[in-house]
Amino acid sequence: MATAYSKIQRNFWETDEAREMTPEEKYFWMYLQTNANVNTLGCYAFRMRKAMDETGYNRETLEKLLQRMEQVLRILYDEGTKEVFLLHWAEGNWNKKTANLRALAADLKEIQSKTLKETVKTLLLKNGIFTEEEVEKAEKTAPSAQERNEKEQR
Repeated sequence: MATAYSKIQRNFWETDEAREMTPEEKYFWMYLQTNANVNTLGCYAFRMRKAMDETGYNRETLEKLLQRMEQVLRILYDEGTKEVFLLHWAEGNWNKKTANLRALAADLKEIQSKTLKETVKTLLLKNGIFTEEEVEKAEKTAPSAQERNEKEQR
């Protein structure tokens, strides 16, 4: 099984965005990018209870941090489906390598939020990762994360 990791730009600490963040916001931003739910798309289910356990923050603090990250355009959050999309994730994490394309297609299939799915599809097209036909095909044929996990376990 491959080692899972997230790319974090080392110059993050030198950016204006980081300088304007509180220590709490920096920690939460790093958490959003590196927790076990992060996938190739950067769009995943955000589990409040799990985040509380992993960060040590209470629900109220996490809700405020989610709102703040949305406010400063770091994420999109769908309250209905409890999914988060990391804006700008594509810049360092999306590419046209075959394995990455397969993972992106499978992750796209998993998005429950219609709003987030449309945003992600638009960005996949804009970044030249997929054509419209490839997006449609991905949604229909890509194995889901659950199907991939079952296959890996066999």
